[in-house]
Amino acid sequence: MGKMSKKSCLGCVEWNYALPGEIQFSNGNGCESGRRKLEVSSVVVPCGNVLYNMFRMGRTKPQSVSPDYVVGLTDGEGCFYVQVRNSRLYRSGASVQLHFHIKMQEADREVLHMIKLTLGCGEVYFQHETRPNHVQCYRYTVSAHRDILGKVIPFFQRYPLRGFSKQNNFLLFSKIAAMVDAKKHLSREGIEKIRKLKAKMNQRQRGLA
Repeated sequence: MGKMSKKSCLGCVEWNYALPGEIQFSNGNGCESGRRKLEVSSVVVPCGNVLYNMFRMGRTKPQSVSPDYVVGLTDGEGCFYVQVRNSRLYRSGASVQLHFHIKMQEADREVLHMIKLTLGCGEVYFQHETRPNHVQCYRYTVSAHRDILGKVIPFFQRYPLRGFSKQNNFLLFSKIAAMVDAKKHLSREGIEKIRKLKAKMNQRQRGLA
């Protein structure tokens, strides 16, 4: 909705509608020091009187979304990623880190907070975009191994992904997670097996055109 302003008959109160769900109040003289913001669920304006059916101070808390919504968004925008990094700190010669993430445009960042609430883990980060013709993005990421094993994998086992490629990536991701949980990544043989499984993940498909 566009910006609009209106004087009510409740004394010398003036309100300006700035954004959906946000009302700015100031005194009749336009004094900025008297301005405050409230978020409202609905506003009714009969006969010039401003009646508030429901309002809350502060920001609205994000709501959870349905499992089907999470599955659909992951099919389109999600990624299961395994990072194998060479390191002399490990006898196996490498470390293994598992990640699940979803990236969306800055304008849709609240959706990522809903995903976080639904899965009960992870964090939402701003991802600065420097490539030309690309908008700024936010990323929802789960990296803690206990959350990968205890929340992410059980969720997608209960609610399978519908896309063949993404579901295949998830199954490979789950196998690697099980190997890490069994400490097989601490041997060179285990790292080699993990590398082979990782090589089968996120493979680019040939174009259909």
